[in-house]
Amino acid sequence: MKKTSKLVALLLTSSMFLAACNNNQDANTKEDTKVESTEKAAKESNSQLDDKTVAMVNGEKLSKDDYKKEISFLYKEFLNSEKGIVEGIIYTPYPVAKEILKQIITAIEKRYQIKLHAKNEVEPDLIGGFKVVFGDKVLDRSVKRELEELYRKMVS
Repeated sequence: MKKTSKLVALLLTSSMFLAACNNNQDANTKEDTKVESTEKAAKESNSQLDDKTVAMVNGEKLSKDDYKKEISFLYKEFLNSEKGIVEGIIYTPYPVAKEILKQIITAIEKRYQIKLHAKNEVEPDLIGGFKVVFGDKVLDRSVKRELEELYRKMVS
């Protein structure tokens, strides 16, 4: 619920900001346009908005592009949570065939009863195997982890 209210507040302020920026004003006027709630947030946090800052989110100054990225990220996160989708990354030491990625994703979806959308990223340090990061979980089945574990056992 807390994420939902944060998203709704951000979407409302963003719609006001985008409406103000997209009306038929010249470029200089657009740069100076600020949402009323943004100015209020700045005053509350004792911050000054400079010419390039258009919003304050969690006490952090954001440019117009960063603000749009933040809105897009929160909206995507909100939609995924509504649909029960979890975003993730599958790290492998080399590029992997799509069929193998599908097998890994299917196994994780069955085990954790989620819908996983994952992309593959190459991380050569893993040596072999894979590591999956999704939600607040890390599933590490890499050779690197196995070697580190073996080393710890031998040293202790």
